[in-house]
Amino acid sequence: MMKRWCALLCAFAALTLCLPGSAAMYSMTAVYEVPELHLSLELPLEWIVLTRDADADNPALYLYDDSLDYMQDVFLANNIYLDAFNFDSLFELTMIMTPNSDIFDLSLWDEELVSEAAGYFAENPVWADGVGVECFYIGDLYQSGARFLTYNRVETRDDAQLRCMQATTVYNGQSIHIILTDYSGMLDFDSGSFGDVFSGLIGTLAFTEVLPAPDSVAEDAFGPAEAPGDRLPSEVSILLDLLVGLLPAVIAVILILVRRASSRRGQTGRTPMRRTGGARPPAHAVPAPRRPAAKTAKAADPGRPAQPVPDRREKHNCAAQDRSFSPSRRQPRRGETVFCLDCGKKVSIDGGRCPHCGARIV
Repeated sequence: MMKRWCALLCAFAALTLCLPGSAAMYSMTAVYEVPELHLSLELPLEWIVLTRDADADNPALYLYDDSLDYMQDVFLANNIYLDAFNFDSLFELTMIMTPNSDIFDLSLWDEELVSEAAGYFAENPVWADGVGVECFYIGDLYQSGARFLTYNRVETRDDAQLRCMQATTVYNGQSIHIILTDYSGMLDFDSGSFGDVFSGLIGTLAFTEVLPAPDSVAEDAFGPAEAPGDRLPSEVSILLDLLVGLLPAVIAVILILVRRASSRRGQTGRTPMRRTGGARPPAHAVPAPRRPAAKTAKAADPGRPAQPVPDRREKHNCAAQDRSFSPSRRQPRRGETVFCLDCGKKVSIDGGRCPHCGARIV
């Protein structure tokens, strides 16, 4: 019974994973498009998002003195195209874009140029007016065909330090900077918690349009530096996720079918029934245990009298007993009569021969 419940639980758990992206995809999210940057970003509903076309009744406007005009002025002055807030965790996600005439697509260039670009963005951080900013390059991140340079960013505001993470890329001739700021102080660079949250948000980013590269860029490019599995068509990614999600459900269904088939065969008698825990095999199927010899007998308890050890008996030879009591081995008696084997008449065994036919009496 316990195994059946375990199989049902496995099937239920597998069904929760049968759709792409595992159970986490069932959280309520919303997709926000930024047409100026040719990209879209998917965020949970607890995030309040401000874009350049925000409405006047947006609750996040109180961070901008409840003024839509003031918010738009700040966006234009700092090249901000999206500003999202999570008031539960005290996170802010800011998306900034500046045109770039030197690089069209960062993933098309060699490592030397990428290294120079990483140093340039670290020495010239965006959104740093009146704020002390230090950026530390930590590595690359590939998302939706673009190569992002990631930084640990520390901002000093009014003698207080804020930890941030920044991802910068150049795509479609635009320098795109995405900054995640932690106002709660709960995330940390060393433990990797900051990177996990930031990677989860960046993982929902997708470019909706890829502009053709100019001829000058195409001649100097060394080929795209794609990450393994990057730039897969969306249909292929969905199919792979679906297959991975359905695999546990298929395994659980197979186990249930095999168990039902085995139980049915046992009921019809085609296969032996499984014994329960309380049943015991018949006595003739298990040989009687041999009594230990006197040398290997265990010592008796001090409080109990010693039990005598039975003597070893010789093995009974039934064949020898049958031969000893065989009629052919019995000595004949005088005056006894038998039948002759040749003529079949009754004669005495004293003469040794049949008086009728002369055959020898055995």
